[in-house]
Amino acid sequence: MSDNHEESFSVFTKVQLSGILFKKSFAPHSNKWSKRFFVVKEGFLLYYSESEKKVFDKKGYFNIHPKGVIPVGGCIIQASTELGQDYVIRITSDSFVHGYVALGTETRYDQDRWIQVLQEAARITWENSRMGESIIRDLESQGLQLNKEKQSYVEVEKFKYLGATVTNINDTREEIKRRINMGNACYYSVEKLLSSSLLSKNLKVRIYKTVILPVLLYGCETWTLTLREEHRLRVFENKVLRKIFGAKWDEVTGEWRKLHNTELHALYSSPNIIRNLKSRRLRWAGHVERMGESRNAYRVLIGRPEGKRPLGRPRRRWEDNKMDLREVGCDDRDWINLAQDRDRWQAYVRAAMNLRVP
Repeated sequence: MSDNHEESFSVFTKVQLSGILFKKSFAPHSNKWSKRFFVVKEGFLLYYSESEKKVFDKKGYFNIHPKGVIPVGGCIIQASTELGQDYVIRITSDSFVHGYVALGTETRYDQDRWIQVLQEAARITWENSRMGESIIRDLESQGLQLNKEKQSYVEVEKFKYLGATVTNINDTREEIKRRINMGNACYYSVEKLLSSSLLSKNLKVRIYKTVILPVLLYGCETWTLTLREEHRLRVFENKVLRKIFGAKWDEVTGEWRKLHNTELHALYSSPNIIRNLKSRRLRWAGHVERMGESRNAYRVLIGRPEGKRPLGRPRRRWEDNKMDLREVGCDDRDWINLAQDRDRWQAYVRAAMNLRVP
C-alpha cells in the first residue's frame, strides 16, 4: 500500500457503503435478528445501533466507537438463506468464533449490492500490516480530535442533571414548579384509586406516600423555599388528602362540604409535606458535612464563590436552611460541629419531622 493511500485515509472520507441491515445474533443456536447500521470502510465492516444512521446522514462521518468491527479482508462473501430471512449475506472466515457472520437485507437488489461491495473489501488482506497500522493511528488521531470537541461547553440558561433542573442563576423555583407538575401527573394517574370506595383510607394514604410523594420531593434536599413555595406545596398535599378523605356532612347547613385544613391535618396522622422536606434537608446537610474534604459536595458546601451579590434583598441560600434548627431549639451557629455527632444530629432530624407548621 502506498504512502499516498495511508495519508488519504480518514473517518471523514466517503465510505464504500452504509445502510441498515439485519444482524443475526452471535449466540449459538439463536435465530434472533436485530437491526443495525453498517458501514463498509476499507477492509472493515463496522456496525452501530440503528439510531446512528441519523447522525451519519446529518454529519457525514461515522463514530469511531462502534458496537463491533468485522474484518472482511480475506473472507468469503456469498448469498445464502436463513430461517426468517430470505436475502442473507454470509461472511465466512476461519478466524471467526462461530465460523461465519450472517447479515440480512430486505430485497434481492440490496443483497447483490452489499455482496459486491463486501467482496471488493475482502480483497484487502492483513498481509500488508502497514495499512492496518495506518488505519489504527488515523482513527486514534481522529478520536482525540473528537474528544477535544466534546470538551467544549455551551452556555445555556438551564439544563437537566440527574433528573433535576439546574439554572444559570441557581434558582430552584423552576424545579419546584416542575416537581409539582410531575406530582400532579402522578395524582391524576391514581385519582380513581384515591376516590374508590373499595379501598380503605389507610391504603390510599400509602398510595400517596409511595407513588406521589417520592416524585414530588425528589431532590428536595437541595431546595431553598420561600413562604410562597411552601404554600404551593401544602396546597398540593391538601388537594390529595381531600380526595382521599372525601367530603364531610355539615349538620348545620345540611350539605356536603370540603374538609377544612385543620380537619385534614387531624385525619392525616403522618408528618405533613413541609415537615418531611425540612427533615430531609437536615439529614442531607449532616451527611454532606461528614463527607470530608475529598468529596465535591463538601467542597461546594464550604466554598465561597467570587464576586458580589446584587443589590436588593439577597436571595435565600441553601446554607440558610440551617435556620430550621432554631425551630427545634438548637443553636444553628455551631451546626457544623453538631453534625459530626451522628446520633445527636439524627435526634434533630427526627425533631424536625415532628415540627408543627401553621
